[in-house]
Amino acid sequence: MRALTITAKDTKRLLKSPKFYFSLFLTSMAIVGLKVLLSVPFLPLTPMFLARFIFTLSLPCLGLAILTSNSDIMSSEYSEGTILVLYSQPVSNASIILGKFFAMLLSSLIFTGFDTLLIKFLHPYIWETTEFVSETQILTCYFFAALLFQLPIIGLTLLFSSLFKRSATITIVVILIYETLAVLYASQLIWSVPQHVPGIAGLSILIQIFILLLGSILGYDIVRITPALSINEPEVIKYLPINVNSQRLLYFLISPNPEIALPEALISLLSIIMITVLSILLSFLVIKRKRSEYRE
Repeated sequence: MRALTITAKDTKRLLKSPKFYFSLFLTSMAIVGLKVLLSVPFLPLTPMFLARFIFTLSLPCLGLAILTSNSDIMSSEYSEGTILVLYSQPVSNASIILGKFFAMLLSSLIFTGFDTLLIKFLHPYIWETTEFVSETQILTCYFFAALLFQLPIIGLTLLFSSLFKRSATITIVVILIYETLAVLYASQLIWSVPQHVPGIAGLSILIQIFILLLGSILGYDIVRITPALSINEPEVIKYLPINVNSQRLLYFLISPNPEIALPEALISLLSIIMITVLSILLSFLVIKRKRSEYRE
């Protein structure tokens, strides 16, 4: 019950904040932007082409929305001095962490639901022009996979909000961790590209550089959209990037004949859960240490 009280307080404060509505704008940028691109007459874009990337390009926007709206969820308690009031009350460290986590999860549900509604009304061609089974299936799977994607972001944001006081620092650190894993994944993908392309000197190097840059953004999609290059996922770190695990789960759920095996989907799910749980546990240890310091 103590955790739910903290959740209610933080959620009420967030809903009154302008940054919440700015975060709603951020989370819609990719979906609305793709709709605008589709309406540009001189761009050779088709609904089938854009349908492949709606989920992938919406992920960074959802991550930014979480960071923008919640990066100060713990640090603000320290800067405003309200943490002393919280520590003086009979509230366990676990209740504090879980209360903050649930508040962030509620905002994540709002952002994901908003995106799902935008897809329904702005991009109905997804289930009309692709192999996806139905509107209900794609929207449900999108909501589930997008929510899972945000769980590690929430956990990392909570952890670094417990460690640092400035929202900018928290945002930068979380983005660096996210991008480092994405770049590592993409750097392993380029080894699958042939080292020598007959007849065109240096072309393979340019292709590798292109894949490195594009792969850090598109993640698992770079494997799906370039079958001619026969790019294989790196076995060592294929389950570390947050976006790749979310993509793998989505494509497993929405494809009538998924190329992704069930064990791969389960490992991706487990990886997301483990990163989230580890972040929460570390946040608990940080709060425990800081609370003991305040008592001294």
